[in-house]
Formats: sequence, C-alpha cells, structure tokens
Amino acid sequence: MKNRLTFVLITGLVLLNGTVLITGLLRKEEQQRSESAIREAAYWSNHDYLMIRRAWMYSIASDAHSLTALSLVREHGSADRLRQVVGESEKLVLVVSDQHCDSCVDALLFCLKKNLNQLGRKNLLVLFGAGSGNRNLWESKQLILPEVPFLEIPDKGLGLPADSLHTPYFFVTGPELTTSMTFLPYPTREEHTEVYLNLIANRFTQNIEYE
Repeated sequence: MKNRLTFVLITGLVLLNGTVLITGLLRKEEQQRSESAIREAAYWSNHDYLMIRRAWMYSIASDAHSLTALSLVREHGSADRLRQVVGESEKLVLVVSDQHCDSCVDALLFCLKKNLNQLGRKNLLVLFGAGSGNRNLWESKQLILPEVPFLEIPDKGLGLPADSLHTPYFFVTGPELTTSMTFLPYPTREEHTEVYLNLIANRFTQNIEYE
C-alpha cells in the first residue's frame, strides 16, 4: 500500500513538473514571438517614418517650379503646351509612369474616382510617362476616370525633384503654371492621401489656400 502511494506521489510530481516545464516553454516561445513582432513593428514604423519624411522633403523641394515650357501629347499625337490644357483655372495634377508600381497607380486613380464629386472632374489632369511606348496601358487606365484628360509627358518626367523618387505624385498648378502643394503619397497610408485630396477640394470649392 505504501509502495503504491509512493508511486502515485512520484507520478504526480513528474506530471506536475512536466506540466510546469511545458507551460514555461510555451510561455517562453510566446514571449519570443511577441518580442519579435514588437521588433518588426518598430522596424516598419521607423521605416515608414523615414520614407514619409523623405517624401515630405521632396514635396517641399518640388514646389514653386515653372512648367511653362512643358509640352504634352494627346491621344491623336498632337502636342499642346500645358498652358492650353490648364486654361484659367487651377488643376490638381497626378503624375504617373509605367515605371511606377502598377498597383500604386491604380490605387491612386481609384482614390481620385472616390473623391471625384468633391474635387470636380474639370479640375483634374493626369500626366503619364509611357517609357515603354505602351499607350494602350494608359487608355485602359483612363477607363477608371473617363472624361479626365490623360496626357503623355516626356520620359524624363517634369524635371521636378519628385521625379527622382520614381513614385507617383500630385501637385496643383494654375494659369501661372507654377507647381504648388506637391504631395507624394505613401502606399500604406491611404488616409494621408484622403486628407490631402480633402484639402484640395476645399481649395477648389471654397477658395481656401494652405500655402
């Protein structure tokens, strides 16, 4: 009887220690995963901050540039000066290229479509660089924003500092053909783009300036 009791006690202790050991190992593994997730989140948070900061600096550097000499190509191949397209009212311009992230370009076009009523179709202009000569790509993308002018620009871009980042960007211009309110969207921060478009819509509809 005593031997049986001793066996039961020893077995119970072994099982208890085993349970404690396994629980400890599971907690340690969970802690390691948690610490790894925190480190990864911190890395991406810092990475996002640096990228957004760089975009902000290039946005500022791309303001107050003259575009008076810029020629644009229409669908039928004729060339127009930007002045002819802009006219006497301000325009929000989106600059894209077939060298940019394709899904990023589509996301921005759909974002514009979502805010089309606020911005006004007549206030929008899309300038695209077709380095590969594939105009069919841009004809298909124009279906996202029908009636918004899509005009081709030189492969080298507009000569703005923002061009060197090889990413889409916005700016506002008017009869004076000077860039202002340049904005480089960050792909994972669509809410920033929404705020920017709301500011531009206010500028167009209420003559509110943020410069």
